[in-house]
Amino acid sequence: MSHDLHSSPATEPSWPPSPTTPNLVESGRRSETPLRWATSWTDDERDKSQESITETIIRTRRDKHKTSFPSYTASPTKSRLEDQYRHMKGLRDNKRNGKASQQRGGLDKMESFVMNSELTQELQRLSLQAEEYTISPDLAEEIEQQQQEDLEDDALIDYINLRDQLDQELDSMIAELSLN
Repeated sequence: MSHDLHSSPATEPSWPPSPTTPNLVESGRRSETPLRWATSWTDDERDKSQESITETIIRTRRDKHKTSFPSYTASPTKSRLEDQYRHMKGLRDNKRNGKASQQRGGLDKMESFVMNSELTQELQRLSLQAEEYTISPDLAEEIEQQQQEDLEDDALIDYINLRDQLDQELDSMIAELSLN
């Protein structure tokens, strides 16, 4: 069926259809059109009636695509640019860190430096702790004298106990001899 789409014979529906076109269904949707699509006619679409058929088809398909495949990002190009920016920023950071490490003498030298620093800190901590628990030489001498005196006192007590024990044995021997 070849006919001009912009001008149609009186027997075919005119394009764009008006709300009073005989082949409109009660719901406001066109049951059959020359393009075989269903469209509801609103005031907004009537304003768009000045578009050509191809513009209407393209707009409709674009609208259907938007509703079928909604985009949740601002734009694919923007997200791709953000990914590229993050990747480049990471590369720059890695290179900067590598240069800083090289200027410090490399990872091995940095590791030994850190280990030596930790060892020095630990020794200083132990030194402070030792100083905290260290007693003065005078106090140490006094404690030593007290221990000596305690030992002498213990030796004296042991001697007195031994003498008492021997005196008791002697008294018991004398008592046995006098009974005999």
